[in-house]
Amino acid sequence: MKPSLHVGAAQIVAKVEDLAGNLALIEHFTGAAKQAGVQVLLFSEGVLQGGSVAPEAVRRAVPADGAAAQRVSSLARSAGMLLLVGFNERAGDLVYNSYFLAYPDGRLQVQRKLALNDRERAVGFTAGPAARLPLDIPGWRARMVICADWGHPEVLQELDRAQCDLVFLGTAGGGTRAEMLPLTTLDTPEGRQRFAERMTRVGIPVDAMADCRRKQRALVACNCVGDNGHDLCQEGNCIIIERDGSLAGLIPGAPVLEFQRSRLVHAELNA
Repeated sequence: MKPSLHVGAAQIVAKVEDLAGNLALIEHFTGAAKQAGVQVLLFSEGVLQGGSVAPEAVRRAVPADGAAAQRVSSLARSAGMLLLVGFNERAGDLVYNSYFLAYPDGRLQVQRKLALNDRERAVGFTAGPAARLPLDIPGWRARMVICADWGHPEVLQELDRAQCDLVFLGTAGGGTRAEMLPLTTLDTPEGRQRFAERMTRVGIPVDAMADCRRKQRALVACNCVGDNGHDLCQEGNCIIIERDGSLAGLIPGAPVLEFQRSRLVHAELNA
């Protein structure tokens, strides 16, 4: 019988120029997830560098075997959980949009993004493979997917071939501070209508729920949130969906600037 699995998603307000602060937030939310009994914890795409692919964030790319990697690995060991942490990876002259897969036994693997957007290609990112590393989660055929890889035919075909029944999806949704709504938006009927229209993108994930039900595939997704101090201010949005399509956990997106904050959601996926 498939075992149940306690999963979590932590969206944190990470900064482009504050790697130490970002790691401290990752440590804080790893501790909170441990207290809640989480076994696998997902952070957002590129979280170590503020969810940015601007040249300044690329210059702060880190190697997969450097000090930041060792810090993430140490956190996974001390918490006794699998940590999935997005980062800009420096590999010699190449840069990848990647994820640390840090296991509680000290193993550290890296999954690289395949489906790069125009901005990523323009600043020099290199595409990773379509192949997805199997996540070592007993009883589950789980894979890590990074943002636009979710719509890439080769990646989707591989998920189907592997009979994947659980996807961890890390994203960075974009947006700027100027595009966010002020709190006073909620004070007028016209403003509330604008808010409602924005929330249709980052509210109840009906299409994702239907897809999970059709595929019998659970989903844990985590998007960046907040002002990264450089180029982006992102709405956030974390979801946990069961294989039958039921919604198990949700942090709605926050188009209102004052509502953007670091938060954790977790739930136990049914066997």
